[in-house]
Parts: sequence; C-alpha cells; structure tokens
Amino acid sequence: MTAPLFSVCIPAYNRAALLPPLLDSIFSQDFDDYEVVICEDASRERADIRRVAQDYQHRHPGKLRLVENEKKLGF
Repeated sequence: MTAPLFSVCIPAYNRAALLPPLLDSIFSQDFDDYEVVICEDASRERADIRRVAQDYQHRHPGKLRLVENEKKLGF
C-alpha cells in the first residue's frame, strides 16, 4: 500500500453538525487517492465530532483519521 497522493485536513472545533455534509461531499468524489484527517481541538463537541468521524471511518475504511488534541492548540 502506498501513501495517499494528498490529504484533506479538517480543523474541527465545535460545529459537529457541519461535518457530515462536508464529508459526504469529499467522499462523493470519483478520485480515490486521498485521505481525510480531522483534527479536533478539545472543543465542547468533542464526543459528537468523534461519533461522526467513527461513523465515516466505518463507512470508508482506511480513508479517515481523527486526531484529538489533548489541550487546545488554536490555529
């Protein structure tokens, strides 16, 4: 297995409700040589963001990684 050609990086701080339409758009592409990386920055919606990410990880195995910062790092 080779590394993906590029990564789609999504900073996630709250706004869990916006992730599904964004991820649906990304995963609907016919190009397949990419990965999605969601970086969650210790927001109030961490559990909701994790649930969304896990759902998409299940639906798209090996295509999505979730990174959860232990403390807020900001931009």
